[in-house]
Amino acid sequence: MQVPFISIIIPIMEWNPWAVECVTCCLELDYPDFDIWLAPNNPPDAGLAERLNLLDRRRIIHVLPTGPGNPSQKRNVLMRAIHSDYVALIDSDAYPRRDWLRQGGCLLTDDVAIVAGPNLTPPNEPLSRRIAGNVMQSRWGFGQANIRHRCVPRHYVREMPTCNMIVKRDPGVWFHEELDTGEDMVLCEDYIRNGKRILYDPDVVVYHHRREIFLPFIKQFFCYGYYKGRLFCQGSSIAYGWQALPALFVLYLVGLVVLSFALPPTSWLGVLYLPLLSYVLMIGIESVRAAHVMAERILTGLAFVAGHIGYGGGYLLGYMQSRLAGCKKTAA
Repeated sequence: MQVPFISIIIPIMEWNPWAVECVTCCLELDYPDFDIWLAPNNPPDAGLAERLNLLDRRRIIHVLPTGPGNPSQKRNVLMRAIHSDYVALIDSDAYPRRDWLRQGGCLLTDDVAIVAGPNLTPPNEPLSRRIAGNVMQSRWGFGQANIRHRCVPRHYVREMPTCNMIVKRDPGVWFHEELDTGEDMVLCEDYIRNGKRILYDPDVVVYHHRREIFLPFIKQFFCYGYYKGRLFCQGSSIAYGWQALPALFVLYLVGLVVLSFALPPTSWLGVLYLPLLSYVLMIGIESVRAAHVMAERILTGLAFVAGHIGYGGGYLLGYMQSRLAGCKKTAA
């Protein structure tokens, strides 16, 4: 069976060990016909360039420095430079399993234009990052989007992230460069609008390094929420109602604090705490399921709370800023 030639696209903000790991693992793929395109801010220094040349014994690595820019801008630069009809998208802080392209490339058809799979927590990730993975692979932590971080049966989906995506190119579809995050969801919507389908397959695997708890993890979830809040205000079809639940949780916490200080202590005031107690119980049960030792369970529970509050706060800020701006539709 003839396989398509695939160009791997990797946007790089800075040269670091994770970026080198990503390129190294891509070179070790068991796929017969591919090349690698890198878009760093700056060219590699002499030592790194020599190291990349040593790694590049079987494949061709193309480096196109772009200067500062977001991932959308970098990917568009590379997609304009390459001539392949098939591209594989991965982030520089991720690395593919050896059979990544072999498992996914054969699933592309005239109908299925995007094949994607889970981005899993690396097996040797330290505890401070493994905690974040526990939250992201849980339905209670990441909602229905948790399939991005764990393996489930093959099925068609509406959206997947570009840290793990193999694409049959549509000449009329590009990344929205005005978006710093969420550009992958909008790309998926553009493909679906053009009559194409997106296939999730659990064997199309990359490993994605997680953010450390707590501050980097909270900032990541805040950005996720901020983007979704803006899109919800703009009426985007990729902003779903369930994604607003953390924002409602934050409003509930704020209201609970205000009422606790504003009202005199009464027996019925305790009823207001019942949802919070239910939440704590649910998080506790899920943390026990997700982790195996007590310290990890406690940290996972705290990470659930931090992620929900960070996401909810970002959602509210994104929604309000977009609302004040008149909910002008800038994407999707």
